[in-house]
Amino acid sequence: VDIPFSVVNSFTSNAFEGNPAAVILNANTLDHETMLRIARQFHLVETTFVLSAPQNSDFDFELRYFTPTEEVSLAIHPTIAALVS
Repeated sequence: VDIPFSVVNSFTSNAFEGNPAAVILNANTLDHETMLRIARQFHLVETTFVLSAPQNSDFDFELRYFTPTEEVSLAIHPTIAALVS
């Protein structure tokens, strides 16, 4: 499976420093189990999946956060990573 991604270091302007998070854009076609498997593969503290917001929503996009073991409801450094991606 070919899934484009970025690893973004939050809280730094230097490479290989800060808090890394994987960011997967356009993740609407991925199901929960696939997202979890991808997060396990990255083995970072969090992986963020960016999805289009549901129709008739007041939002432009939705973020889902996964650790290597579970989905979590909110995470700050991967939010920052997603917003700069």
